[in-house]
Amino acid sequence: MKGIVNIKAYVNTIFITLCYIAVAFFVKLFLRLSFQNKHDEDIIKRRFWRRILKILNLDREIEAYSFLIKGYLNIRPKFFGDIFSLFPIKSEKPVVKLFRKLPESSIVFDVGAHIGKYTLMASPKANLVIAVEAEPSNFKILEKNIKTNNLENINAFNVAASRTNGVANLYLGEDSSTHSLSIDLRKKESIIVESRTLDSLIELNKSKIDLIKIDVEGAELAVLAGAQKCLNNIRIIAIEIHREENKQKIVNLLEKNGLSTYCEGKFVIGKRECD
Repeated sequence: MKGIVNIKAYVNTIFITLCYIAVAFFVKLFLRLSFQNKHDEDIIKRRFWRRILKILNLDREIEAYSFLIKGYLNIRPKFFGDIFSLFPIKSEKPVVKLFRKLPESSIVFDVGAHIGKYTLMASPKANLVIAVEAEPSNFKILEKNIKTNNLENINAFNVAASRTNGVANLYLGEDSSTHSLSIDLRKKESIIVESRTLDSLIELNKSKIDLIKIDVEGAELAVLAGAQKCLNNIRIIAIEIHREENKQKIVNLLEKNGLSTYCEGKFVIGKRECD
């Protein structure tokens, strides 16, 4: 009986996933035909998905893709992680490629882990994944995803990566993936969270780091300021750029620490020359 229930859950999830993809395609097509201005298109897109989530009575903190990864239909969240790996969001393809090419027994840092999309993707090949997520609601879902999948090679920290150890203001965005230590006048609320440098976290692990992914919504320089040991101890680093004025500063900092850099989409990627 339990097996039948699980099969139904998988079938239902596949059906809902296909419906979501179909709706997303037609919405994207409509927006592309209706708006010349990308900013206007993004605003309408966010309003549309917020309305859909409200109709489904989903919590404000759960975004469209986290609706499935949370295990809403009583299946293992890793299922959606596999789908994301096969059909990634276009803007995230550069970093997805890096995760797909992870060597066996890797050491991975996921900074700005959100609810664990990349953390779950890295876990099968990794010896250790260190996931860093500051916002408490996101962190609870991250922990639930780790527990549901019985993953024992992930260390998750409910802290904000920053330039110093202590506390910091985390400014809350409209979407659960847009919270940041970076001051933004559009973010009305803030909460106090614990802050840690990546260097203080790397002390827990003496091995070479294979990959660091950083997505911190504009606070990239603050994270890197507390990551000198990390920068000397990594093979690859991928940083999502949220403020164009920081891009060249980040490139210069990585190259100063012996990494060759290139830009792909909204990511700056640094690699050791020997790789």
